[in-house]
Amino acid sequence: MDPLNTDGRALAGLRVLDFSIKLAGPYCARLQADLGADVIKIEAPEGDDMRLRQPLRGGHSAYFGQLNAGKRSLALDLKCPAAAALVQRLALCEVTQQVALRDDPRFASVPSRAAHWAAMMQIVELWTRQRSVADCLRLLEAAGVPCAPYNEPGDAHLSALRAQGVFGPA
Repeated sequence: MDPLNTDGRALAGLRVLDFSIKLAGPYCARLQADLGADVIKIEAPEGDDMRLRQPLRGGHSAYFGQLNAGKRSLALDLKCPAAAALVQRLALCEVTQQVALRDDPRFASVPSRAAHWAAMMQIVELWTRQRSVADCLRLLEAAGVPCAPYNEPGDAHLSALRAQGVFGPA
């Protein structure tokens, strides 16, 4: 996160990698872009299927455009070792020092991660329970993984204002 926050918006200086598809994920990332985050939508080389969704305006999906406005786009073939290595730099297995997870077949693909979601969440929960919020944030940020503490709605708003220096130095 850019400590200077020269943009003035709440999420200015934050980079978000958006691997999501369909509606909820792209919409959430769109809101982050609206709040100033640098959102990079990661798509397969053939592009997101939603690019073809009706209605089309000038040959482009209005649906896709609405959900992905304000984002940059990057096509990556995640089956390619170089592309996968780029993404793996952000992988939790590196941060948690559980490098063996990278080769665990339960987590080798999106479908297998979905099928073993509960097991993955148990690993994440165990790791986070052994550390303070500050330690988790420090380790994730050092690895280049976008992260933030969980806040109640009122606290999240106050945190953003404090980060902008509204209530004095951050």
